[in-house]
This record gives sequence, structure tokens and C-alpha cells, in this order.
Amino acid sequence: MISRAKAEIIAGTVVQVGRDVVVVDLGGKSEGVISLREFADANGQTTVKAATRVDVYIESRENDDGLVTISKEKADKMKVWDEISNACEADELIEGTISQRVKGGLSVTIRGGVKAFLPGSQVESPADPEPR
Repeated sequence: MISRAKAEIIAGTVVQVGRDVVVVDLGGKSEGVISLREFADANGQTTVKAATRVDVYIESRENDDGLVTISKEKADKMKVWDEISNACEADELIEGTISQRVKGGLSVTIRGGVKAFLPGSQVESPADPEPR
């Protein structure tokens, strides 16, 4: 039985891929289920197979059926936030793509699809091209 006091990401192994859910072995005689859609790629295709290792976020302890509620998407997002936080602490640049202009600055998409706000005061225009 898994007993978690705080939010945690752990590694598990896919043991079964069903029509709508994926069953993941979490060790310690515990299994969790994840919606199959959490494994879909940008094109909506899922290629997850049994024996695949996957990081998951523990959402809740075992239910009456003995299954743990877990999420792959939340684990992926938490890992991205950890990377972003570490980059900020190390004063590293974080690359992003401008998504749209918003009041006061720009909306930027950075690592893992995370949306960020870039204040207009921090925006530099590229140098004007030389006259022809």
C-alpha cells in the first residue's frame, strides 16, 4: 500500500494497456490507473506498451478497488517546472516562443508548453537592418 504525505513523482512500469486506461505497477504491491489519453502525442496517437517505464504523480492513495489515482500529465508538468526553477536559480536564459501580444507585454510559450508573461519593458527589438 502506498502512503504519501506530500505530492510525489515516482517511476512505475506499464503492465496493461486497455481501451481507455493504462495500468501502472508502482511497486510495493500497488497499481494505479491513468487515462489512455494522457499518453497521446501531438497527433492524438498513443504508442504506450506494456513494460514501458513512466514517471507518474500520486494524486491519492488506494481506493476501495486497491488502485492508486495517478497522473502522467501532472508528473510531466512538475518536472518541467523543476527544470524552469533550476534554470532561474542558476540565472540561465530560458528560450521561448512568442504566443501573442497581451496588455503590458507578450505571452510566451516556454519548455513543456508552459505559458509565461514577458513584460514589455524586458522586450528588445532586433536591430534595424542596414539601409539599402
